Amino acid sequence: MSNLLNQEQLEQLVNNTLVVLLAKPDLKDEWHADLTGWMEQMRTAQQEDEAIFLAALLTLLWWPDDTLPTATSYDYAWELLMIGMQTGTLQRVPAPASDETLTIGQLLRSVVDAAALVLQRAPEEQDQLDTELHQMQRAADRAGLDDLALWLTDVLALLHGTPARDLGADQTGIFATYWEMLARRVDPGE
Repeated sequence: MSNLLNQEQLEQLVNNTLVVLLAKPDLKDEWHADLTGWMEQMRTAQQEDEAIFLAALLTLLWWPDDTLPTATSYDYAWELLMIGMQTGTLQRVPAPASDETLTIGQLLRSVVDAAALVLQRAPEEQDQLDTELHQMQRAADRAGLDDLALWLTDVLALLHGTPARDLGADQTGIFATYWEMLARRVDPGE
């Protein structure tokens, strides 16, 4: 899968965000509007990695301490943004490295896809998914990944009939983004 945002666009996104955060806070509202518009275009086009990356940039504008990776194929650009914030320098964004490792974003997306499938078209697969999610939840608990464990708790509750609107309130960062994605998929009116 190739990235929709090209190298030049990523460099512009990273460096404009750095300029606003480090030197021109008076441009924050304007940059926020630009990012919001672009993010909505990506959501409309169902370009999830791009929309998540842009949502992370928006969050960073208002909460600069929220520096968790985006868990998307754009994490390399996110890392450059973090370096730029620490060093106060603009960044050159190289082409992405091809990496076959599973990212947290890929994991969360696979759970979103599986849960949506079970809830919408394949309820007979729920027992198998429950088993896998419980195993993942135990592993997250053992590893001290509290945010992931909480997210999985909400997914399991959703699978067992709790409405999406009653869940997800405690989700933050990338987990909140993927929770919203799941909620929209299983109940588009949410």
